[in-house]
Amino acid sequence: VVANVNPKFLFEALVPRGAAYQEERGTKPIVRAGETRASLFAHAPAQLSWRLGLSSDARLDVGLSTEVGSEVVFRVAATREGGARETLLEERVTGAGEWLQRSVDLSRFAGTAELALEAESPRPGAVAIWGAPIVSGDRRGGSFLRMRCPGRRERRAPTSPGAGSG
Repeated sequence: VVANVNPKFLFEALVPRGAAYQEERGTKPIVRAGETRASLFAHAPAQLSWRLGLSSDARLDVGLSTEVGSEVVFRVAATREGGARETLLEERVTGAGEWLQRSVDLSRFAGTAELALEAESPRPGAVAIWGAPIVSGDRRGGSFLRMRCPGRRERRAPTSPGAGSG
């Protein structure tokens, strides 16, 4: 007896939500609405920070996203050396299947400052994604934010040519 079998259903795998993000934080190419960006990701609650030298026209360009069905509050904050911490962007993102592109003015932090990308969620462990985070300005021309992961080499989040320029 030969059964009529549809070959499309010979193999099926169930992958739990968030399985693509096993590490607490990291870098990887992520696709949203057909656009791939080298990205940073972290499980909420999270804070990623860098000490940077910023020019007088510095800005951060970044795409925000989450896993479908997740809700994440993203914050961008900066602290000038010896100054108070300032929140520059706070945005709630729900189930983004696309990149929500944002540009944050960093010019008032010219000199040395700490830049922080933060994420919170009502569901701990939700994945926050920062697509192609680039700090640019007159002296820099564009700098990729780098992230150190314990036990791993430093990796950078590059982007496609021309992204974040201007």
